[in-house]
Amino acid sequence: NETFLKRSFNVKDTKKILSYLDSLGSLLVDTRKSELWFKVGSLILDYAITFLAQDKDSLMLVQAQVFQSCLRNKFLDEKSITMSLREGFDSPTILNLYIQQVFRTREVLEIGKMYETLNMVVDVATKLCNQHDKPFPQIETKNFYDYCEYILLYARDQQHTKEAILCLDWIFEKKAIEPTQKSAQLLQAATIDNPKEIWSWLIRRMKPVLTEDHFKYILQQNYADSKNYHRMNGESIAIIEGIVNRMKIQREHNEKLHAEGPQFYINEVFSSLQWNGNNIWEATSGDGATLSLVETAIKILIGNTSLQEASASKYRIPSKRILSVCEEEGALKKLCEECSGPGRSNVLHVAASRESKAALSFCKLLVETIDVDFDNILDGNGRSARDILRTNPNKDMYTWACTHGCFLARYSIDKMVHKSATCTVYFAVDEWELNNEKDAKVALKIFTKEKDFQTELQRRIKSSSETKSGIDISSLNRFNGEHVLPILR
Repeated sequence: NETFLKRSFNVKDTKKILSYLDSLGSLLVDTRKSELWFKVGSLILDYAITFLAQDKDSLMLVQAQVFQSCLRNKFLDEKSITMSLREGFDSPTILNLYIQQVFRTREVLEIGKMYETLNMVVDVATKLCNQHDKPFPQIETKNFYDYCEYILLYARDQQHTKEAILCLDWIFEKKAIEPTQKSAQLLQAATIDNPKEIWSWLIRRMKPVLTEDHFKYILQQNYADSKNYHRMNGESIAIIEGIVNRMKIQREHNEKLHAEGPQFYINEVFSSLQWNGNNIWEATSGDGATLSLVETAIKILIGNTSLQEASASKYRIPSKRILSVCEEEGALKKLCEECSGPGRSNVLHVAASRESKAALSFCKLLVETIDVDFDNILDGNGRSARDILRTNPNKDMYTWACTHGCFLARYSIDKMVHKSATCTVYFAVDEWELNNEKDAKVALKIFTKEKDFQTELQRRIKSSSETKSGIDISSLNRFNGEHVLPILR
C-alpha cells in the first residue's frame, strides 16, 4: 500500500493523483477491519498533506473522502475522526464539509448516530484547536433547509422522533431561523406525514420568527393541494389556524392602540374606570401574547411610560380626565380585581392561565406594581391567581408563583407561634414541597443574633461545617427525629 501510494503521489498531475485516491477511497469504504482502515486512511492523508500542500481544495476533497469512508464503515470514534481531521481542523470550510458528509450518509447512519457524530466532530475540532492554540472556526449550516428536510424524512418513522428533535435542535443552534418563505415551506413539509412531536416542536421554534403572512401561506398551500391537505394532521391545521387568528388579533389591537391610545382597553365613566367592551378579554385569548399591548397601555396610564415616550412611539395620548382617575389610589387596582371576565375571573386570573412571556410580564406588572391581590380573590372555580399559576405548564410562571412574596423566595409565613429574647418561630408552608403535604408544613426559627444561631447548630447537628444555605441537612441531625424535631435546612 505504501509503495503504491508513494508512486501515485509522485505523479505531478493533480487529476491523476485524485483519480488514484478515488480508487483507494472506494477500497476504504469496503475495509471492514477498523485497524486496517485506520492504517490505510492515515497513509493516504500523510501523502496527501505532503504532496497536495499547495492545493488546499484537492487536499480537502481527500480528507472528505477519508471521513466519508469512516462514516460508511461506522468507525465512529474519537480516534478515527481525529485522524481524518488532523489537517485544516480550524477551517470553517473543512468543518462544514464534514457536517455535510454526516447528513449525506443518512442511508447508512441511524439518526441517533448522526446526532452523536455531529457532536463528536465538533468536540474533536475543539480539542485540536485548543491543543494548537487556534480559534474555533465558525460553523455555518449553509445547507440548513436540506439538513432539516433530511431529518424530517427520518422523523416519519415514529421510532426516531426524539433523535430527530435532537438533530433539529443541533441545527437550529448553529443557524438562526430567518423569516423567509423557505422557512414557511419547511414548516409546511413538517406538517405532512410527520409525528406531532416534530411539527409542534418546529412551530414553537419558528413562531417567534415567522409572520402572519407566512402562516397564511402554509395554510393556503395545503388547502390548494388537496393531496397535501388530506395528509396533514388535523390538529396541526387547527394550531396553525389558531396562530393566524391570534396574530391577526395582535395586529388589529396594535393598530387600535396607536389610533385610540390606552382608552382602547380602559374607559373612564363617572370618575371610575371600566374595561372597554371585550377588548381586554380578546387580548387575553390564545397564549396571551397580545397582553404586551395591554401592559403598554397600563404603563402609559400609571406613568411608567412617560407621555413623551408614548408620543414618540406614536401612541395616542390619553385624556387628562382618565389620567386623573388613574392617579387616584386604588382605582386601577379595583378595576383589575373586578371578576367580570370569563368564568367569574378577573384579568389577573385569565393572564395567569396563559403561557407566553408576555403573560408572565403582565402578571408581574399587576401584582408587583399595581398590588392586585394574588392570594385571596378567587375565580368561579375557587382558585386564586397563585393557584392558577402553580398549574401553568410554563416553568417560569410556576417558579414565580412559588417564590413571589415568600420568605427566602420559598416559604409562605402563616403565623408567629413563639417569641423569646433570642429567636422568633413561625409556622409556614414550603412552596417548593406543595406536592408533599407532610414536607410542606414547616416551622421557621429566626434568631436575633448570629452567635445564638451558631450555638443552636452546634448543639443539634453533627457537623456545622457541612451546612450550606438552602441545602437539606436532615441527615446531619444529632438526635432521633421521632423524639426531637429535626432541622431540615
